[in-house]
Amino acid sequence: MAASTSTSSAISTPPPQSWTGGGASPRPRSRAARLGILVVLPLAPALVAVLRFVLPYFNSTDTADVVRDVAAHQNAQNAVVWLGFLASLTLPVAAVLAARPFAADAPRLTAAAELLLVPAYLCLPWLVAGDAIVLRGVQSGADTATIETFFAGLHPVADLGLGLFIAGHVIGTVLLGVAAIRTRAIPMWAGIALVVCQPAHFIALVIVGSPTLDLIGWGLNAVAFGVIAVAIVRDPRA
Repeated sequence: MAASTSTSSAISTPPPQSWTGGGASPRPRSRAARLGILVVLPLAPALVAVLRFVLPYFNSTDTADVVRDVAAHQNAQNAVVWLGFLASLTLPVAAVLAARPFAADAPRLTAAAELLLVPAYLCLPWLVAGDAIVLRGVQSGADTATIETFFAGLHPVADLGLGLFIAGHVIGTVLLGVAAIRTRAIPMWAGIALVVCQPAHFIALVIVGSPTLDLIGWGLNAVAFGVIAVAIVRDPRA
């Protein structure tokens, strides 16, 4: 009888589990996952850096100038549409991944950055649609006034998307940079690069009209995201 009780107890009691640091050890990422992180994070802003540099109507002052410049540089505009499409696929993913090294030690800052960045990048397809419409209009031989109408008045949602994109990705990236500096999860220079990259893009676009400065701004974003990617791959807890 005692032997039976002992056997039953041994069967019903699960073996003790080992714990490290109060939780299970993180599972190492597969080679494909590590490669994906290392590629997607820097590639997403790099696509926009090239897009902004080759954009035919960077310094156009009105919609008529936009149509004229696109008509004169249709291959460049075609590249803009493809780059914008690829950026639309990768930037939201990159924004989610970029928060990982900072979320534990700066949760509020990181959450605020993500609440701005992710919706902003999800709005990017609306901007790409406008570029595609202008290119298609030029290629179809439509008159300038018709193309202008579609480009300038695509839909009120497009205007809303543009506003969310501009405010969200500029402010959100700055907040992410502040989180990086506070947590020291990446080198200080990379955190500073995150803080200044999108204000540089905004200055290039709105104030000085410089494609080169815009390339530098988005390029800094790509370099900083690359540093974040390395930090994530090296630390399986991120």
